[in-house]
Amino acid sequence: MLFPIVGVTIVPGGLIVERVCLSGFPAKLGKRGKVKMLSKRTLHRWLLAVIPNGSLLVSVLTLSYGANFPVSGRVVKQQLNSFLTRLRYNFSGLHYAWFMEFQRRGAPHIHLLLSVLPDGNREFVADTWARISTPDNLAYSSLEIREGVYNYVSEQWTREAVRKQHLRRASWECARSANGCIRYAVKYVAKQYQKLPPVWFVDCGRYCGHNFGRYDGVSARFSAREDEVRELASVLGRNLDKMSVLPKYVFIDGDLTKILKSGNIPLLNRGF
Repeated sequence: MLFPIVGVTIVPGGLIVERVCLSGFPAKLGKRGKVKMLSKRTLHRWLLAVIPNGSLLVSVLTLSYGANFPVSGRVVKQQLNSFLTRLRYNFSGLHYAWFMEFQRRGAPHIHLLLSVLPDGNREFVADTWARISTPDNLAYSSLEIREGVYNYVSEQWTREAVRKQHLRRASWECARSANGCIRYAVKYVAKQYQKLPPVWFVDCGRYCGHNFGRYDGVSARFSAREDEVRELASVLGRNLDKMSVLPKYVFIDGDLTKILKSGNIPLLNRGF
C-alpha cells in the first residue's frame, strides 16, 4: 500500500518526498542501533546526510579484491579505514561516502564517492589499496596443489594484479553531472541482491558510511500534496510527468542553494 504524500523537503541536491505513515504522521528516523542487516532506515539516514552535500562529490572509486579476499567484515572495515586514513593525509579537506556490496563470487567490494578527481592520483590510489588489501601473510596467499605438493603462490602476483585492476579507468570514474555521484549511489544501493553476504562471511558490520556529519545547511520543509510536489519540481527544472509514482528522492541538476537562501520557493510559501 502506498501512503499519500504530505510534505517535501528541498535541499541543494533536489527534493525529499515525505509520505504519511500508519500513525498518521510523517515517518521519523530513530536512533542507530547495532547493524544486523542493511535496512531501509539505514539507507535513508545515509542518503539524508549525503544528498545535500552531493555537489562536493566528483568521482566514484570502486575498491575490489583479487583472487584472495577476506571473509570477515571486520577485516574489510579495518582495511577500508587504513585506506581512508591515507587518503585524508594525502588530500587535505577530503570528503567521501562509501557503501559495501558483494560480487557473485562472494567477494566484498566497496564503492567510494570522493571529492577528488582521478587525474594524477590514480597510481597513488592503486598502489595504496594494493598494499593494504593484499598484506604479506599466508592467510591471504593462494594455495595451489601440484602433484600432491602444497605450495603458497607468491604474494607479489596477487598484489600486482590488484594494482593493475585499480589503474583501469573503469575503477575510478568522474561524475558526469552535478549530482552524478548521488544518482550513482541511489541506483546501486537499491540493488538488494548485492547486499546479501555469503553464508560464510562473518561480522558483516556496517554497509555504508560518510564523513559529512549531520546536515545543518540550508533547506526548506513544507507540507504539500502530490500535485504540488510535481508542480514544484517542474518549476525547478525537473519534469515528473512520466513517473506514475513519485520516488522518495527527486534529484534536480544544478545547485538549489541560491533559491533556498533567498527564501523565494516557487509555489510553496507555507510552513510544515
